[in-house]
Amino acid sequence: SKGPSLPHILERFTSNIEINIVDKNLTIDAIWYFDSYKNVVALKTTKFGINTKAIYNYPTNEVFIITEDNVCTVSNLTSRPETALFGIDSSDGYYHVMSSNYALKFGKQFNENIAVVPPFSMVNDIVYIGPDTVRGINVDHWRSCLYWPQGKANFTVDYYFSNTIMPLYTGQSSWNTSSASISSPVRADVSGIQQNSDGSTSNFHHVYDFFAFRLGIEDGSVFQTGPGIICPGRVNTQKIPSLPKQFYYRQEIAVPEVGLVTYADYCLTCKTIG
Repeated sequence: SKGPSLPHILERFTSNIEINIVDKNLTIDAIWYFDSYKNVVALKTTKFGINTKAIYNYPTNEVFIITEDNVCTVSNLTSRPETALFGIDSSDGYYHVMSSNYALKFGKQFNENIAVVPPFSMVNDIVYIGPDTVRGINVDHWRSCLYWPQGKANFTVDYYFSNTIMPLYTGQSSWNTSSASISSPVRADVSGIQQNSDGSTSNFHHVYDFFAFRLGIEDGSVFQTGPGIICPGRVNTQKIPSLPKQFYYRQEIAVPEVGLVTYADYCLTCKTIG
């Protein structure tokens, strides 16, 4: 039989991910916030004990990288190689994040005419392998071969989603996850070979384990840089409000180091009355 179709994931989700870079003996913990409706993605990572937050803002083609001491740097979204994980669609002249199925590498839209930077090319169709067990969870297993031109890499991806298929295909019971999603991603196992800058080649092996996958975004502020954080060079999307030609205000000035509080009156183009 042909086997079951790939799961469909809604366009707004949150997931914890344990990323194991096997070829470098490295683990990265991440929380992934994905919202294609608002056209934005956020990724919180912990690596070597250091916390970093990245916000991928598609409407302005910007990525904000914020360190744990609130230092922010800005770069073009189209220049960041990791945006290949989310995909970029500019078919209408504006930048949009691709669908959740693309982001989870379950879509069939690996086409250079759709993903602008950097596209993946399908070497062969996604194939259903069969039922399996990952971390004690009954899963369905698919596999595909991909080529990444920018990284000059050929690789195989094994996808595992929690099992919801009838025994007709799997012979095992469906699995109920903690998520409201009918089927949730459990693991993506990526292995292949890439060409290095010096012309040599090297093997790589990455394992992405998904935990606490849930639909929706609990707190939309995760897509904001946060109060008091300055990102030099970012696109100005709000104009400075115009001030009236005349105004007056009183200011409280507190100096907590010495326990001092003073007040000052400020007036622009005011005339003394009396």
